[in-house]
Amino acid sequence: MTHLIYPQNVCNSRVAFYLFLLTYSSYSQTYFSKRLDPALKSNLAATLKLYDDTLFIPAQVFETPGSYSSCMLKITKTGTIISQKRFKPANKSYEAGNDFLIKNNKFYVTSITADPTKLQSGFYIFNKACDTIFTRNYGDTNYYNFGFKIQPFNQTKDKFLLIGETDSTCGPGHLGYYKPILRVVDTNGTLYQTKLYLTNNKYRTLTGSDTTLNKGYIICGAEQLSSALAKPYILKIDSNLNQNWVLYLTNNSRSYYCDVTTLKNGKHIVSHNSVDSISGSNFFERIVLTKLDTNGSIIWQKYYGIKQQEISSTTVRELSNNDLIVSGSRRVQYTSSVSQVMGFIMKIDSSGNLKWWNNYIPISPIKDTIADCYLYDVIQMSDGGFAATGWADPSGYFGTKQETWLLRVDSMGCIVPGCNPLGTAIEEKNVENIIIKAYPNPFSDELNVSYNLTEKYKGAVLQLVEPSTGRVLVNSTITEPRGTTNFKMENISEGVYLVRIKREGAEEKNIKVVNIK
Repeated sequence: MTHLIYPQNVCNSRVAFYLFLLTYSSYSQTYFSKRLDPALKSNLAATLKLYDDTLFIPAQVFETPGSYSSCMLKITKTGTIISQKRFKPANKSYEAGNDFLIKNNKFYVTSITADPTKLQSGFYIFNKACDTIFTRNYGDTNYYNFGFKIQPFNQTKDKFLLIGETDSTCGPGHLGYYKPILRVVDTNGTLYQTKLYLTNNKYRTLTGSDTTLNKGYIICGAEQLSSALAKPYILKIDSNLNQNWVLYLTNNSRSYYCDVTTLKNGKHIVSHNSVDSISGSNFFERIVLTKLDTNGSIIWQKYYGIKQQEISSTTVRELSNNDLIVSGSRRVQYTSSVSQVMGFIMKIDSSGNLKWWNNYIPISPIKDTIADCYLYDVIQMSDGGFAATGWADPSGYFGTKQETWLLRVDSMGCIVPGCNPLGTAIEEKNVENIIIKAYPNPFSDELNVSYNLTEKYKGAVLQLVEPSTGRVLVNSTITEPRGTTNFKMENISEGVYLVRIKREGAEEKNIKVVNIK
């Protein structure tokens, strides 16, 4: 008998390779980027949650042209669909599962419902088996109503706050003006209270919300400036649903998406985007994170990403170690005529420093090298990795071949071991070191505002604004970047006001002051 004897280094290499294959196989089963086709029809998703170690995703299914249904997906952590039950209200179309929360083993979803030509804010309840318990719709049927976010109602445990938009009060014909609207409903869908905000004729979207226990709510959206530009804003609502303040973050966003999360320390983080520069008709953008204190003053604002055309963030969340995770989509230009939308996730520490950034496309059952792939929601999993969802469409935005996209990555954003996050390739820009102080604060009849600005703020206007109405009480030109301005305000009412510094081409600065008599 002949015995084959391998050199020791060859044996070790083969053993190492075999162990790598075992590790890779196990790893690839846990982490993946795949398209799901639960209904064998065009479908998409925008949010997900982990419950009882299982992923739940409310998807939208295109039944026929102009007709949609919902499909609550129940999925294992390895991407296997356990349940996929569809629901379509009689004579109605379910438009989207925009947000949901879980309470007492039930899933409460806010959405949009077409009935059949008008749009209403939808409220849907599913059980753990993905059965539909009931649905309800809200909104004046002569107007458009959209449901985007759902939060627990702080005053009563058995009620929810539905957060959305409406064009009600703008007049018939849908003139294109939208306002934030809050609705309080109970677990049976009974409507208790409705309240509108920012009711002057502006087009405002609403895409993000969060709550601080017993202290109210903070929501974010964008206000249209022109057909090309918008500016993201933050609206603080107290526990009685009264408006505390509104803050505009930048003047030149191209995206209507933003999101906000309240940190464990009570501060707020907002993800949005900003136009970094304009060249002719081309707008170059970056992702922006803004950290606010509880009074709405900006602590820091940082810009991320190599400036490019078409990039937006959709979700920001705080992790268990106080880091932040952000998801969104960006267009990657391969050649002058070929491009693709990719999803991205970036991880940032609590001080705003970038840790890593990864781009993604679905790679199963095929690799989507030409599809537009939009990533919306991201959550942290029990193993320290992340799950995210969105949709991919090789036929283009809102085409006929969308499929829900489910992504699972490890704590470094990797699908396979040893991936190379793009953290070192991402440019980062900090906002300038600008100092604005108002004193005394609170003030009575006289207010001093001192400022130390950069040269680009020379010629800016210093304003005192009533935030509840947007009315400008004082307009003063800043002739030098450093100085102090005195306001004599004997005749104004008690309340909260904003000191604002504005100049075209520069970031708007705001601080809050309080008048007492």
